[in-house]
Amino acid sequence: MFRALYQRSILTWRLFWDGRVSFWPKLIPLAALTYLLLPIDIAPEALMGLLAPLGLLDDVGIILLALNLFVEVSPPDVVREHLKELGAKLPSRLQEKGDEDVVDSTAEIVDE
Repeated sequence: MFRALYQRSILTWRLFWDGRVSFWPKLIPLAALTYLLLPIDIAPEALMGLLAPLGLLDDVGIILLALNLFVEVSPPDVVREHLKELGAKLPSRLQEKGDEDVVDSTAEIVDE
């Protein structure tokens, strides 16, 4: 879970500062960050007693949801470009025809 959060965070950071992503989608990660900073919580850790560590899961879930939503609403070509630069595997919805590895070569017919 934390690896996915880390990878999405890097991608989100790059998309957030990319001028080709419009202003409105950039409000999604800002809203998630605001949620983390505000004292309002879906599952407050203080009320959970011994299960307080589980109270952090809602925070992680909200962040993952926001990061995924931001990536989904960002322009696919920009997301594809950043994923390629990061060396990440492209999800099937972002793959273009001809996106697979192609070896360009020439052939010569040899008569025996």
